[in-house]
Amino acid sequence: MRLPVGVKVGAFALAVMGTYTYYANSIPQIQSKPPAELSLEGGNVTPAQLVKAGEEIFKTKGTCEICHRIGQKGTRAPDLAGIGGRAAKTKPGLSAKQYIIESLLQPGAYLVEGYPNIMPQVDKP
Repeated sequence: MRLPVGVKVGAFALAVMGTYTYYANSIPQIQSKPPAELSLEGGNVTPAQLVKAGEEIFKTKGTCEICHRIGQKGTRAPDLAGIGGRAAKTKPGLSAKQYIIESLLQPGAYLVEGYPNIMPQVDKP
């Protein structure tokens, strides 16, 4: 007895799907975990821990590295190397910390020549 073509095609399709399913399930599954919670409170924070936390925010959650660079000219935003030293030139009497905080909260307050005002406020989602 001869099987209809539809049955042959269906059986072949099931065999192919079964083979791929078996192969896909034989690959070890990767289980991702959320990043470890970093607490900088309590006064037991070393300068190295602060640097690491800052780098992590700069490169990941803060998404700063998309536009800014450190030590080289950024494509869309200025180089951040020496930003603390530029604070005194930009607004005399303003500390580096105050300058950076104000620049983050009000990105259009101090614009570097040659760069547009494209930075979003950091306190906004």
